[in-house]
Amino acid sequence: MAADPAGPFVLCIAHHPRTDLVGRRIFLLAGQQLELGRGGQALGPDALLDPRMSRRHARLFATEDALWIEDLGSRNGTLVDGHPVRRGRLRPGTVVGLGRILLQAWRMPAEQAARGVLGGAPTPPLVAESPTMRPVMDAVLAAASDRTPVLIVGEDGVGKSVVAQAIHRASRPEGPLVVLPVAALRDEEVEHALHGSAADPSPTGALARAEGGTLVLPRLDVARPALHAALRAFLEDGMLRPRGGAPRPVSLRVVVTTVRDPAAMVRAGDLSDALYSHLRKRLIAVPRLRDRREDILPLARHLFHVHAGQPTPMDRLLALLLALHDWPGNTTELEGVVRRIAAEQAGAVTFRLPPWGAEVFGPRATEVVSTFDPALLGGRRSRP
Repeated sequence: MAADPAGPFVLCIAHHPRTDLVGRRIFLLAGQQLELGRGGQALGPDALLDPRMSRRHARLFATEDALWIEDLGSRNGTLVDGHPVRRGRLRPGTVVGLGRILLQAWRMPAEQAARGVLGGAPTPPLVAESPTMRPVMDAVLAAASDRTPVLIVGEDGVGKSVVAQAIHRASRPEGPLVVLPVAALRDEEVEHALHGSAADPSPTGALARAEGGTLVLPRLDVARPALHAALRAFLEDGMLRPRGGAPRPVSLRVVVTTVRDPAAMVRAGDLSDALYSHLRKRLIAVPRLRDRREDILPLARHLFHVHAGQPTPMDRLLALLLALHDWPGNTTELEGVVRRIAAEQAGAVTFRLPPWGAEVFGPRATEVVSTFDPALLGGRRSRP
């Protein structure tokens, strides 16, 4: 786990039989060591009271550029990303298994450490633990402080709409959040969709409906040129022009999202320099879920709560497989899996790996099952 040597390493409880202990964390600086064992206090009271752990189970040690773990001859082994090891280097987001407990490790960037930003609750409805998401959370607060247009960029399913909601909520708005699906608009529909008509008994244009709040225009990269032109005109003068009515200024925040790289769109002639000059003033790039593995289990717990209607824990195997999966469909794919499990196992005390788990997780589903079989672990030699 290479990073700036000034930043501390973070070790966080990612899964625990006691859900109240999930999220507990400690910090290690370069040169420090930490021994983990049954009944030890390294992670605080009661965290390591696990009969499947040995009294001297594993040791963590931090060097200038990496965090390492070494098994100390434990009876049930030390697992790194689902496989037993004797000694290994921990990458960001690596999942460490000790008995029934899962830990995750990463390194806090030096700049965040210097500011004293070692975590903290993200802006709702964002769910994030990873240092990779800290710039996004900072950008959300900055965007909420004024009404400068915002451009959110990221792959399908990364949560661009959630970032837009977070900006809106953090701004303490006087008006609503309005989403206009611009991809479906034909050229002749654009002006009415944005500006509405003075003949309508109530505001129908998205700009008027979002007054005092936030207007979200998702997928600008697939919108018609007429939408680009109308958006540019509004950003230049801030005027609402209802059909058959007098123009008037309207105050709101515009948030635009795109999957494509906007700079590449400009080079390809699919986005004008003039419109891009307005939008790039606040550009937020949302990372892929596989590039912020520390967020997968917090997100999964949140989504299980949403779809089950109450906090419901996962078992260790399901938690591990969720944490290790690459999630090519990002948060949208994760939510689909969570929703299906919650529906099929409605009323369960603990959510478990479903019979169709191999469809999602592939061969890893059966490989990881074997490493968690105590009968197999007891006599297994760890990998170097």
